[in-house]
Amino acid sequence: MGTGVSGLQGVNELARVLGLMAAAGTLAGGCQLSPHVRPPAAPAWTQSLSGPGSARYRHGAYGLYQSGSGPSDYALYTPAAPVPRRAPVVVFLHGWGALDPGEYSAWTVHLARKGNIVICPRWQDNRFDANGRTFLPDAVTAVRAALGRLEREGPVRPQAGRFALFGHSIGATLAADMAAQWVELGLPRPRALFCVTPGSLSAGSRMRVQNDVAVADFSRLPEGLLLVVLVGEDDTRVGTAMADRIYDGATALPVRDKSYLTVRTDRHGEPPLIADHKLPLGTAGTLANVDALDYYALWRTGDALLDAAFTGRHREYRLGNTPQQRYMGKWPDGTPVIELAVR
Repeated sequence: MGTGVSGLQGVNELARVLGLMAAAGTLAGGCQLSPHVRPPAAPAWTQSLSGPGSARYRHGAYGLYQSGSGPSDYALYTPAAPVPRRAPVVVFLHGWGALDPGEYSAWTVHLARKGNIVICPRWQDNRFDANGRTFLPDAVTAVRAALGRLEREGPVRPQAGRFALFGHSIGATLAADMAAQWVELGLPRPRALFCVTPGSLSAGSRMRVQNDVAVADFSRLPEGLLLVVLVGEDDTRVGTAMADRIYDGATALPVRDKSYLTVRTDRHGEPPLIADHKLPLGTAGTLANVDALDYYALWRTGDALLDAAFTGRHREYRLGNTPQQRYMGKWPDGTPVIELAVR
């Protein structure tokens, strides 16, 4: 893929970290913690079983290509070793100022090694860019350019009918906007939408907002779409206003096809599991920060959502308020992690 970079080093690092998860995280001061109880790390089933969230991968490596570093540029993660002819596409939209795709790389590499093409649009000129009106057009330009490149050059072509949108913070709102306006934006019909702690510029921002992000009419989210909205109970940055707006606005979707999840903070062990706005950024900069919130709330949710949307499998892990959906693993001393709350 032109100037693509081999993913083998990242794969080896991920494999190393999967055996070191008990040392992950940072200690928050002033908390009443159980001494000597470490956070739930890579659960045994993630390494020994297949299925949503697991670390048994179909692909031993990934390819990485970056088109540039300006707005409407993008990064591509593609499955490798072996290289499939075609693969589903997941568009992964970053949060405010998280312009380096490496900040989410543990999750995006996981998605690629599970067999997905991952497109990471860079929709912001720089971390101080507060002109929300440009964000969606730049993101759409990036996605369409990436899809065009993949169709022309590969190495993996997009698989028809398997297109999903994931996003964090403002990126989650942009993902919902794309899903609601996919026809006029010239995008493939989305089959899955995963909105993690969605927000806007005016929600918790200290920046001077030029124009906030335009919000679509979410009643236009297409029938047949599977939707998961996820918030953290200690998210003081954006709260739940946009999450409520997306979920409640999705009136074309029956209850069976959408889910609203709240991740709970658990201070049983040391370091604690904090469900705040930075949930997906627990992997930023180092894979050693991956913890149970990543595995159960994010990775397993995302994997199961894609499986349900594309193959009809694993709905019970992300829809229907089932025990499988709520389960968040156990601390090493056997204490269950506080379950997801399902609305």
